[in-house]
Amino acid sequence: IDKTTKSTSNECTVHISARTCMRGGNIYALVQDTNCRSFTQSTAELPPQVHTCPANLKFDMTLCNCLYPDAINCDV
Repeated sequence: IDKTTKSTSNECTVHISARTCMRGGNIYALVQDTNCRSFTQSTAELPPQVHTCPANLKFDMTLCNCLYPDAINCDV
């Protein structure tokens, strides 16, 4: 686990790997070959569910959130 955390809205984002992060008790992972548009969300109790960012947005691994593409780095 990357011990670097980033505080966002009183929550911490923990980077588990280049494709996985944790925020607010949820684990997020990018779905391969979706150009950062799709991601899974899971918890310790619930299995992963696939989500897709709204139109024109991509999933940002730094904040574990969908943002405009020019605001993120999607080189994973």
